[in-house]
Amino acid sequence: MTEEKKDMSLEVQEDVQTLPTLQSAKDLFTQVDTGELVADLKRRVTGAWAYQFPMDGKPVKGLSAPGARESAAFIAHQTGGQLVIRPMELFPVIEEPDCFKATIKAGLYVIGIDRTTGKSIELLTSTSFGYAKQPKYGKRAKDNPPKWKKGDPYNIAHAESIAVSKAERNAIAHLIPDKIKQAILRAALQEGRIESEEGGGSKNETP
Repeated sequence: MTEEKKDMSLEVQEDVQTLPTLQSAKDLFTQVDTGELVADLKRRVTGAWAYQFPMDGKPVKGLSAPGARESAAFIAHQTGGQLVIRPMELFPVIEEPDCFKATIKAGLYVIGIDRTTGKSIELLTSTSFGYAKQPKYGKRAKDNPPKWKKGDPYNIAHAESIAVSKAERNAIAHLIPDKIKQAILRAALQEGRIESEEGGGSKNETP
């Protein structure tokens, strides 16, 4: 009889609390519909969802800053707010003569509810550091007479903010499973939503 009461007590204890676990993060990610995620990006992100640049003769690809942030927001929405990716800490930005260097720490949280109190319970399942180096100066990729010529140097406006944005992007993207990122990258390529991070466009230039 005593053993039976103990067992019933344990069942009640488990019933009144919905506690997050490390396994929950893996299980919740399987709920993410990548087709719906791509549709969400089409509705909400007007620019590029991804970026690419050459390194050692090979293309390097990843989620853009808006693509990473919107993907994290969609994942939280589709899992009922149970799976949250968010920045945790911005380290001091380092300024060097030719660039800014930024580092941001982000975390992946599983959110549960204590049914006895109604309060949320957060479990930090993993963390990631995003690093970015943004040059202060660039070289123009095309002619635009009479103001400049191809190869002329220019100041990159808001270089410090760009470094911070890229660091946040990288930190968030590291916590999104590769399967989801690859689906976004394929769709970005098909939709023409990939931008090059090298080859100066005028929107970040200070003449």
